[in-house]
Formats: sequence, structure tokens, C-alpha cells
Amino acid sequence: MRIFFRAVLVGIGATFLTDLWAFLLRLFDVKSNGLQIIGSWLSTNVLNVPDSATGVLANGWIIGWTAHYIVGITFAIIFLAIVKSQWFQKPTWSKALIYGIVTLVFPLFMVWPTLGFGVAFSKTPIQGTLIIKAIGLHLVYGLGLYLTAFLINKFNSHKSSKKRMSARN
Repeated sequence: MRIFFRAVLVGIGATFLTDLWAFLLRLFDVKSNGLQIIGSWLSTNVLNVPDSATGVLANGWIIGWTAHYIVGITFAIIFLAIVKSQWFQKPTWSKALIYGIVTLVFPLFMVWPTLGFGVAFSKTPIQGTLIIKAIGLHLVYGLGLYLTAFLINKFNSHKSSKKRMSARN
């Protein structure tokens, strides 16, 4: 498997784990509208979709979710470019979790200020809560990087051992 394809799979897996995390939090009434807010902003400010068409796009959810996966995949590509393919061969959770925390720079200092929430949610009345939720989400993303790489390796090693066994017979 080529490194780029692996990075894309790892990005999808890690981002999917953050979606599972958000779903689990919703079961405990911890809600987030981040994807909808980002999607709505992208719709009107970047894609120039008229407000009347936003309902067709599920109030920004579709665009927000698409952006979410594009960013998750991009972050995984950057991560694997930094740690090289050796990490992928033998993934470690520590590097993945540290990278997950590093990715907080993007939303806290670029995305949310652009959307009017201030640096690190400083213009909101619940800044601490939002930062804690963001830290948790990005730790889950880092864990997802590790788990996805680990599972891909297990799948590939199982597939390789099956090929070796069939070649012997």
C-alpha cells in the first residue's frame, strides 16, 4: 500500500472516530454544532451559496462534514509526512496523541477566530467548556490515527501471512 493511500485511510479512520466520539457525547446530552457552523460559513463565504439554498444542503451539515473529512485527511497526510513511513510500520500512540493536540492550533487560532468566536473561543461565555471539548476531540483524533494505522497493519500482516501460507502449499 502506498504511503499516500495509507495516509488517506488513516485520516478517514481518525476523523470517523471523532464522529463516533461526538455521537457518544450526544447520548449524554453534550452537543456540538461546530460542523454546522463551519458548513454554513463555508457555504455563504467561500462557496457563495445563497441562503435560500442552504436548507437544501441540510443547513450546512453536508458542507461542514465534507470539510471535516478533508481537514482530517489533510492532517493525516501531514502527520505521516512528518513521522515517515517507519511510524506507519510500527505506530506508537504517543506520537499520534501529541500530534492530535498539535492540530488544536488550527481551530483555536485560525478557524474559530475567523468565524467570530475569538482566539481559543475568547468571545464566548463558555470558553473553558469549549476548549475542553476541543482538546478531547483532538485527543480522539490522535487516538484514531494510531488505531487506524494499527488496524491497517494487522489487516496487511494477516493478508501477507495468508499469501505466504498459500504459496507454501
